[in-house]
Amino acid sequence: MLSIFNPTFKTIKCSAMTAEQQIACSKLYSENYGVYSGKDDPKKQGQHIKLSPLAYRRLGENPNMYVSLCYNGERLLGHAFFLRKELKNGLKCSWVTQLLVHHSYRNRKIATRLLQSAWDLSA
Repeated sequence: MLSIFNPTFKTIKCSAMTAEQQIACSKLYSENYGVYSGKDDPKKQGQHIKLSPLAYRRLGENPNMYVSLCYNGERLLGHAFFLRKELKNGLKCSWVTQLLVHHSYRNRKIATRLLQSAWDLSA
């Protein structure tokens, strides 16, 4: 049976993230971000760099933090965390702090669409 690739995108304040979303973001990051080089700690060489759900929960403490999420059905494929601020001149600015796409879904314009979600809020 073929699975249909039909990604959906949504942007929310980090303070509105559910525990399930925080866990899914942690899992996505911890499995897809990268591995330690071993330069600072040879015992960690080759191990995946991880980020806990608590780290994502803490992002919600900043009222200006948002996340754009990409799903295919129930599966989280990517996320973009960004800070949205209004500048003194009235313009809005989005600063992306983390952008990640599952390694099996790269090169499908998911990151582009996640960034566009962040930038659209700056318009």
